[in-house]
Amino acid sequence: MPSVSCPGINTNAFLDCTKPMLPGVSDMLYLFNWADIATITENASYPNLIEGLTLTGSAKIYRFEGKKSSNEPKSTLVEGRYQPSFTHEVVFKMFNIDSPTKQQLEYMCNTKVVAIVENNFKGTDGEVPFEIYGLRSGLQMRALERVLNDQETLGAYNCTLGTSDIDKEPYLPATLFDTSYATTKAIITALFTA
Repeated sequence: MPSVSCPGINTNAFLDCTKPMLPGVSDMLYLFNWADIATITENASYPNLIEGLTLTGSAKIYRFEGKKSSNEPKSTLVEGRYQPSFTHEVVFKMFNIDSPTKQQLEYMCNTKVVAIVENNFKGTDGEVPFEIYGLRSGLQMRALERVLNDQETLGAYNCTLGTSDIDKEPYLPATLFDTSYATTKAIITALFTA
């Protein structure tokens, strides 16, 4: 049986000084249950470029609103013994402490979720508006605290969603993009208005 080799680098990457990158993401965080994924449509050339996403039955995407750059997603390479993987993490603040909100935070402690974030930088041609964290293995609540006397957060919940120590992601966060920003945003809108 022939061996399968992993590809090396095979294309260039250049700066576009006319459209410099911008840090940060939107204050609107989109979350849904990992178990509710029905289909993922991947680009034929780039498996981590997602061109479509559907959820099962009446499942929805839910919106969690922050403010002043309170959503902080990140990904980190993990050097494995046999192959590399990635941790995905989304730190966010919850500025609502009512009972329904607390219930949702408690639910997140017992299930896996997926997060979609909207980049402030949409790409040089608008091709990277949204990224998906936890698409392949899901995110779990890794930390949850509320410090009532914290003057900076005003007593908001500090939440950290992340990949587990066992289930790492095989890729960097996926890019969600189909044709244009409007078409891509419509994918998300259809899933939270379902």
